[in-house]
Amino acid sequence: MRRKSMFQAGISTKFTSQYKAPYHDTSLDAATAATARAERKLKMQEEAMLRQHERIALELEKVEASKRMIQRKQAREARRVAAECNAAAKVMQNAARTFLQRRKEHSAVAVIALAWQRHCVRAEQARHVRARAAQCIAGNLRLHVRRQRRKRGAVAVQRVARSYLARRTVDERWRQVFAQRSMARNASAVKIQSTFRRYVVRETFLDIRESVVHVQAAIRGHLCRQRHRRKRPPAAVHVTRLATSATRESSEHIEDAVSSGYVLEDATKGLVTDATEWEQSCAPSMVDVAPLHALSPVWRRGSLQLPKLQGCPKPAEGPLKVGKSILVQPSRPSRHRRRTIAVTLSPMPYKTVLVHQNDGDGSQESIARQQHHADLRRKLLLRKEHDRWKELVKQQLEAELEREASERRDMEREEKRVRLAAKLSRRRDKEFFKREWKHAVQRESRETTTMEREERASRVAWKVLARLEMAKLQRQLKQEKLDKAPPPLVNRYDRKKHGIPSKPPHERIDVVVVPASSQLKPRKKPRDASKPSNPTSNSTTPSHGQQHSSNQDELGHDPPTVVGFSYRDDDDGNDWDDCEFDDLVDETQLASLLITS
Repeated sequence: MRRKSMFQAGISTKFTSQYKAPYHDTSLDAATAATARAERKLKMQEEAMLRQHERIALELEKVEASKRMIQRKQAREARRVAAECNAAAKVMQNAARTFLQRRKEHSAVAVIALAWQRHCVRAEQARHVRARAAQCIAGNLRLHVRRQRRKRGAVAVQRVARSYLARRTVDERWRQVFAQRSMARNASAVKIQSTFRRYVVRETFLDIRESVVHVQAAIRGHLCRQRHRRKRPPAAVHVTRLATSATRESSEHIEDAVSSGYVLEDATKGLVTDATEWEQSCAPSMVDVAPLHALSPVWRRGSLQLPKLQGCPKPAEGPLKVGKSILVQPSRPSRHRRRTIAVTLSPMPYKTVLVHQNDGDGSQESIARQQHHADLRRKLLLRKEHDRWKELVKQQLEAELEREASERRDMEREEKRVRLAAKLSRRRDKEFFKREWKHAVQRESRETTTMEREERASRVAWKVLARLEMAKLQRQLKQEKLDKAPPPLVNRYDRKKHGIPSKPPHERIDVVVVPASSQLKPRKKPRDASKPSNPTSNSTTPSHGQQHSSNQDELGHDPPTVVGFSYRDDDDGNDWDDCEFDDLVDETQLASLLITS
């Protein structure tokens, strides 16, 4: 069975030419069939009307979707144009601010360079002045040192000359004094030696004379006793024995005296063995002694040692004892004989005995010898004085050289000390300037860090205030828009997916534009490639006096326009509620994102 058309069913063929469901003929009677046909026709018309309404709603939805798409395209185009305008404005403002900042930095650099050049010039001038002063001081010091050295040299030369003249004068005077003293000493020595020799010779002579007297007294006593014994025959033998022993002793003493160099002339004259030949009156005979120089102990280099004899016996007052020889002390007290002294004279190049020789004749040989001895003595004294003077001059020269060497060492040490002090002073000045420069750099860095911290804090404060103000204005505008906008048409046939809430269309997000502070200094830093840049998340920057217009909705109502605000959909408004904005945008780059209105 062929299907009926829409026209036959009373439905327009505008929408479709086919039925939605197949037609079934029930083969009823005419009335029932007519009724059924009428019902079916009405039902079909109703279904056709529903389908028509659905088609109309679908078309309306398509139109609305197309309209919304067009509006979104227009909004996107408007945003693109605004973004391009903002980008261009930002580029221009960035260029202008960069130019102004560069000019400001250039002026600051010029001022700093000028100040630094002035400081360097002043430092160079000060250094030059110090160098000139140091050169002047060093020149004056060297001149003073040379003058002092020349003066000390002249003083030293004059001192040496004066000391030499004074030493020569003093040496001449001392030579005279030494010569006078030597002559006086020699005269005194000669006087003392002559006096002592005279004393020794006199003592020797007195000892010899006393010995001779004792010998003669003994011999005479012996002779007298022999004569006396002759008168008494019983004692003759004994007296003869005594006389023989006395004669032997006397002869021994005389031989000793002769062997010692002394000659006793006629010492034994009249001495005979026969006692009868002696005369009764036997007077003591004078003894002729040897010359004085023969008896001098100095000439013989020794003293004459004579035995000490007993004195002449006194006449016997009583009878003589047989077998004994009694010798009696003489009536005159005997002279006390002093002990002989060995004399050692001063060492002289000649024999002092020549002075005491018997040169009373004044021969030319003795005078020449004395003159020669005096010349030798004077030459010896002069040589000793000359050697002593040479040794003294040598010691003075050595002392002068040592003093000059010590002065030279002191000057070198002083010069080294001055150089070291100057070097240490320069090093201290350099370290002081370096320390000052470091302190200045550290102070500048601290000030810069403090300023940056303050700027960052101010930017954060401005950003927080802007966010608060923006949130407040957004809430106000949203409330006003919701109050003024009519309720949206809701299609009951519009089926939504489960779990996805429907959102009212034509919602907008207001973005506030905060004017950038002119005090903030933009600082460019290299952008990290890992961080995505979203220019649409930044605030749009309309020029001064312009307004951002949003698209008209389907009802033809214009949204409220606010100067300095732009409107966007909710799709882009969630970025302002995202906390990742602080991580995406650096605080130092915030000033470049804000444009002065």
